[in-house]
Amino acid sequence: NAADTRLPPLYMPRAVWQCVSAVQRAAIGFAHRRACSRSGAIAAMGMGLGKSLVALVLAFSSLQADPRGDVLILTPKSVLGHWRRELRKWHAHGLTFARTSVFDDSSRNAEIVQEHLEHRRVTGGRGAL
Repeated sequence: NAADTRLPPLYMPRAVWQCVSAVQRAAIGFAHRRACSRSGAIAAMGMGLGKSLVALVLAFSSLQADPRGDVLILTPKSVLGHWRRELRKWHAHGLTFARTSVFDDSSRNAEIVQEHLEHRRVTGGRGAL
């Protein structure tokens, strides 16, 4: 965040930074600035240009800043395999997550999510899905 010292730090493993293109770096920086200002962003990049990576870097950075936090990524079921491959690919470069879970529309998974949300509501606790 050398460009704007008012922003909180963006945490990204050096090995990831060395692998990403200039376009991906710009997209990560843009998304981080928007997230910090709580103004949202849409990653409208072409296929294969790094939208998943942008999301994973923001999730990683958020969890580095607040390890008690959690991140929820919603995606169509048809691309769950892609997300699993991206997690494995970037894990090798240090973009690691202590816990990840994938839920689909099965009734058992819906029960687990509901139990988790109820626990958070009752305890005011934070937890990861």
